[in-house]
Amino acid sequence: MKIKVDKDIAAKYAVSFGSNVLMRLLLILVTAGLIFSIISPIFSLVIRGFMQRQDLTNPLVYMIPINFTLENYLTALEHMNYFETLQLTMTHSFAIAIIQTVVCALAGYGFARFNFPGRNILFGVVIMTIVVPVEAITTSLFMQFRFFDVFGIISLFTGERGVNFLNTITPLYILSLFGMGVRSGLFIFIFRQFFKNMPKEFEESAFIDGANKVKTFISIIIPNAMPAIITVFLFTLVWQYNDTTYSAILLPTVNLMPTMLAALGNTVYTATASQDLTWVNLVVQTGAVLVIAPMIIIYLILQKRFIEGAERSGITG
Repeated sequence: MKIKVDKDIAAKYAVSFGSNVLMRLLLILVTAGLIFSIISPIFSLVIRGFMQRQDLTNPLVYMIPINFTLENYLTALEHMNYFETLQLTMTHSFAIAIIQTVVCALAGYGFARFNFPGRNILFGVVIMTIVVPVEAITTSLFMQFRFFDVFGIISLFTGERGVNFLNTITPLYILSLFGMGVRSGLFIFIFRQFFKNMPKEFEESAFIDGANKVKTFISIIIPNAMPAIITVFLFTLVWQYNDTTYSAILLPTVNLMPTMLAALGNTVYTATASQDLTWVNLVVQTGAVLVIAPMIIIYLILQKRFIEGAERSGITG
């Protein structure tokens, strides 16, 4: 009887062990497939940038070039005015990300903790900014900053229709400062959900100690909201850096990364007078690698904090 029981237990352990091994193998295969599908296009872009022109038409060349060259990268660097453009784009992206994070945190905290007339209506408007695509308000945005005025005050004193802010970086700062920047509605929603889930005992203990609402927000709420702040800041930085919609509408002649990349094909074609469109397209792809490289570096440096922030702020999907 004892031998039979031992055999039954051994059989159960064998089945359990086999199931665990099979599940791990399945997870490994799925993970490897996902990694390949994500890394393969980026790897292909990076490697193709080292191909010489004859490799592009060589049927024996699949991904790894036979003749390595830096010509494509050097051409893209030159015609994108890369380092100056990168400095300008990163400077404004960091500044706008800081402003937008602060503004969205204040708005999200207000929606989460304060009861005021029209709160639900205003939050519905915030949700509308998420739902309505930017393309639906492009004409309004263009006209707003082509003839920028505040309640007619500028036209009252100057006699002009307004100030022309197009082709300057000012519109992006104004939009971010008033909670209408790139994906601001989403960031306000993230902060609201985070602050709603934060225990009210933190604030109540601060009020008992004599702290006012401003001091409580700065000294108690902000330190405990760092995961959401880091997540929103990084999302804002990346989306602002890669933004093409607002850049195309409001500042098409300002040399930002998305604008320079969009114009790279025509720039190279005109400057080199090359009839080899395949090579011109390769230079554009190489330029795309140069554009995304800074964001990949930033992610590799901050990935631990970003993942922690995304988990604790409740972002899914």
